[in-house]
Amino acid sequence: MEDEIKQITKLSKKEKFKIVLIILLVILETIAAFNTKNYVWILVAMMWVLVIIMEICHIKIMKLKDDLIKKQDDFIETITNELKKINKENYMRKFEYVNRVLSNGYETLQPNFGLPVRSTKNSGGYDFFAMEDITLEPHKITYVPTGVKCKMLDDEILILANRSSNPKKKGIILASGINIIDADYYGNPDNDGEISLILQNITDEPVIIKKGDKTVQAVFIKYLKTDDDNSEKERVSGIGSTGR
Repeated sequence: MEDEIKQITKLSKKEKFKIVLIILLVILETIAAFNTKNYVWILVAMMWVLVIIMEICHIKIMKLKDDLIKKQDDFIETITNELKKINKENYMRKFEYVNRVLSNGYETLQPNFGLPVRSTKNSGGYDFFAMEDITLEPHKITYVPTGVKCKMLDDEILILANRSSNPKKKGIILASGINIIDADYYGNPDNDGEISLILQNITDEPVIIKKGDKTVQAVFIKYLKTDDDNSEKERVSGIGSTGR
């Protein structure tokens, strides 16, 4: 009996009202069975009509509720997908052409050199390509712009490293050993985040790098911070902007 009472207390007000009506109907029908007066039967009929109307309204309300829940779920899904798109656009990792190779200020240009790519599916490094013919003088260090910038996550860096075949096959090295490109270097107001290579010819003869030749390779790496790190300085320019 206690379980039945608990179930009744969990019912909604409408359901409780319907139960009361049905109980009253049963009582009235019992009375009507021993009473031939028409008003009793009219009252019974009216109450049955009321029960039926309530049931129809209940069905329509439940359908409306289901429709609203579905629309709400669809809306939430749409918003979630849009937020994912925004998130992806804002935080995606990718190489881009810098503005100077996309426009000369008067017209849109079409870059005719490729963005960095991995040579095989398991390659860790992205190969950079020369955007134009370059001559490297013997034993000289030359700054070589790539026409490329890199967007990455805030806790990542891009490391530029020498290709292992460069010293032997081309006689060139990355003079700085490695270059570290920070995430906030991207799009800086000084040079739009254009990545430049510091190449050195280690031979006694001029070395010519043809447009489209592979120059260096780049690897994305996550970095860690010390527990007491409190750096809040914002980058305001390009190469060398973090200090001497």
